[in-house]
Amino acid sequence: MDSDTAGMKAWNGPGDAPKAGARSKRSAVYLALIVVAVVVVVAVFVTVFVLPGRAHTPAPSGTVLVPSGHSYDVFGGQWSAVSFSLASTQTLRVAFSTTFGITAYVMTNIQYQQFVHSVNVTGYQWASGEVHAGTLDDSLPPGSWDLAFIDLNAQSTSVLITTPVTIG
Repeated sequence: MDSDTAGMKAWNGPGDAPKAGARSKRSAVYLALIVVAVVVVVAVFVTVFVLPGRAHTPAPSGTVLVPSGHSYDVFGGQWSAVSFSLASTQTLRVAFSTTFGITAYVMTNIQYQQFVHSVNVTGYQWASGEVHAGTLDDSLPPGSWDLAFIDLNAQSTSVLITTPVTIG
């Protein structure tokens, strides 16, 4: 036996050829994997880019968006937001306290989405600066808005709403 053919089986005709069904099964598996990958990519796209930009129902005057006593746990490097829309110019009011300090922002929905995608605040209507407690009483024009509590520090904090988040 020649060393170049050691361990190789000679082909004895059409009966020794690979089965056509095995190849088509393998192709079907690859096709299924591609379909699953496309579905996952579309789902991620919709979740990240389409749903966050959805329209909010306009909040009438006197609406309580978040009741007093509600608490948000905001982990280091993360954020939490309250989204709302206004049909007319109204005042947003809230008072809050935190365990370790946080920055609160009022942003348009577009500014908030830009922040979510870049983790860089590029624009806002109002900002608290980094505080352990804050009060907001700001007039906002019609549009879609987000009250965001952003903790870009390493230490997690808890935000307690001490006066309800209201539109009035």
